[in-house]
Amino acid sequence: MTHDLQIHVTEITEEQRFGFTSKLFGERAFLEGEIAVYQWMRQLCTTYNGGYWRFFSLSNGGYFMQPDVDDTLHLVWPLNWSDEVVSAQAAGIVATMFGLSQAMATFSDEVMIENYHKLREFLGQHPESRAMFRLID
Repeated sequence: MTHDLQIHVTEITEEQRFGFTSKLFGERAFLEGEIAVYQWMRQLCTTYNGGYWRFFSLSNGGYFMQPDVDDTLHLVWPLNWSDEVVSAQAAGIVATMFGLSQAMATFSDEVMIENYHKLREFLGQHPESRAMFRLID
């Protein structure tokens, strides 16, 4: 018997947006975590200048945020010599991973640790995983 191990993505509806960042970053760090994701996107992508973000849940229990843009985004992270052009979803996953890491450094929380690992598990299945791993590792 085979098991479907593919992780599926579901967009959070407008009605479900309230409380999303608490699920992603925990009750103590939901505001700081969300702000960290936006700041990381600005740091990684010089052409990013803010805007609406979409929120997603994963079938493994994880979550991530994504800028609502149609174009690809150019992300550069000089500390590990990464220069990648990726989809908005991949860019959002990378920014969320960095935001979770930053928030965990200040607010060590089991929720964030679990969400980091669940998102990283999904990242490994993503078609753009190589580019994303070059950015975050």
